[in-house]
Amino acid sequence: MMRALNANNLIPTEGQTVTGTPVASNPTTNAASSSSGGGGSSTTSSVSSPSASSGLTSCFSNVATVQTLERGIVAMNQLQVGEQVLTQSGSYETVYAFGHYHPTKAATFLQIQSTTTFDEKNNHNNNNNNVLEITGDHLVFLQGKTNPVRADSIRVGDILQPAATVTKIDTVDREGIYAPLTTGGTVVVNNIVASSYVSLQTMDTTCAEYIPAGVLSFSHHAYTHLGLAPFRLLCQGVSSSFGTSFNEETGMPFYAHMSVSLTQWALHQQHFVVQALVFAVIVLLTGACWVVEATLGATWGPTILVLVAGLMAVCHKRVHVTVRISSNHNKTKTV
Repeated sequence: MMRALNANNLIPTEGQTVTGTPVASNPTTNAASSSSGGGGSSTTSSVSSPSASSGLTSCFSNVATVQTLERGIVAMNQLQVGEQVLTQSGSYETVYAFGHYHPTKAATFLQIQSTTTFDEKNNHNNNNNNVLEITGDHLVFLQGKTNPVRADSIRVGDILQPAATVTKIDTVDREGIYAPLTTGGTVVVNNIVASSYVSLQTMDTTCAEYIPAGVLSFSHHAYTHLGLAPFRLLCQGVSSSFGTSFNEETGMPFYAHMSVSLTQWALHQQHFVVQALVFAVIVLLTGACWVVEATLGATWGPTILVLVAGLMAVCHKRVHVTVRISSNHNKTKTV
């Protein structure tokens, strides 16, 4: 189901009841004092220069919401693998796994408040107030930029996609971290277009869009999406259990945890030749999986590859047997 993403089909937030969890008209006010239940324990504070969260806790809070195809607006902690959610393209894409899923892990989130003015075609000045709770190193899309940037690089006055002007930035401490992975790598959270992925460059927060890897340079978003191609094949073409098995400490799928660790190790290498070689190998291997996904589809790709490999093995065995029989026959004639 395709639908153009514009201001008229944004997720309503004020006074909207989420499946199982009511969303308050002013989440920032409610979060300012300690609370329990749908939002968990939380405290907020105003920040003038937000900093990124550290470690492997990059994600959305449990009170963040997404628009699903079947159930409407759903809180992040109630979203399930297999559901379809609204994405940057305006279409609904399948959540094949979670990059982070840890209901009890504490994290510091940025509360990015923004105002969206829409229905300009009919000259209606209707304002929609959004509050996005996201960790500092998660990626969000800015107007005018092709690639998403770190959330902690956002400043008041910036315009987030699709058309939301940032009015205030606070921080809030909550329990529960969630990061749904969609097939296209984007997701609309509280009316804001965000990436499913995080910044992998922890040692330098000034480079928001790209990973400098020796002589190579990658968009954080594009590199991660490419790197997860084998994981998408496993989750969609082999077994969904790959997307629901998590590292107990980090709340990350084992494939994602190992991939992030490898990338961060490579980024910490001092010599650019080492970085370039590591990233070249990663791109070649994951790129092959991406080609399979793009041509055969993530669902049928692995099955077709197994069938083709099996057919080639059978053919190779038959050719080998034929050659051996022919060789033995010639030896018999010679004798």
